[in-house]
Amino acid sequence: MRRVTVTFEHTEGGGYPTRIEGEDGLVWRVEAVVGCWRHPDLGRYRFIPGHRAEAERWHLTVIGPLPCRPSFIGEHEVVLRTFGEHMSWYLDLS
Repeated sequence: MRRVTVTFEHTEGGGYPTRIEGEDGLVWRVEAVVGCWRHPDLGRYRFIPGHRAEAERWHLTVIGPLPCRPSFIGEHEVVLRTFGEHMSWYLDLS
């Protein structure tokens, strides 16, 4: 997993990720949202001190550097996760 910065497109019904950028400058463009999961009590859950369980997960199809060959660009599926309010996002490329 790698820590990333995520850009969201905000819509009336919520929002979804559109761009993911790694700390090393690698960038992935979101092509499709395959699925999304949020903790059922996310509003209260995010503020529990020290809680480290997953708060939100996105399963995405992206175009960008391939997992084992970052010099090659291609389409693949990834999982994007966060563990609480204003905490970092993490990208799982495997």
